[in-house]
Amino acid sequence: MTSNIPAVNEVYADLERVLARLQAIDAAAIESANLVPMLKAVQSIGAFQAAIDAQLQARAIGKGELIPGVVVKPAIVHRKWHDQAAAEQLAQEQFGDAAFTRALKSPAQIEKLPNGETFVSVASYKPEAGKRLVY
Repeated sequence: MTSNIPAVNEVYADLERVLARLQAIDAAAIESANLVPMLKAVQSIGAFQAAIDAQLQARAIGKGELIPGVVVKPAIVHRKWHDQAAAEQLAQEQFGDAAFTRALKSPAQIEKLPNGETFVSVASYKPEAGKRLVY
């Protein structure tokens, strides 16, 4: 990596050394007291990665700058109906119900309907959530 800013080159070399050291660690061997501090340090690196990605986006897409190692490709977009209502009417006429999908709303959405709370209290259940970590 070359840069017009000497510190960037030094930090890049440091990061490569740290990455090699991290890859050599067996995560199962990390003491419990060190797990959260290690995770937070790695998350901070990830946050900086997001800042660098934002710069790549701004420069390569926003300014059209050619950046070594970056290829700008068209984004993926899905087709849309010119006129949703007209497409629905024509699809119904030509294909009937086969052109449509129908899904039951969630218990939370049905609760908002008139008498929905009663229906949900009988027709739904709350599965056991298990546990999650907060740090």
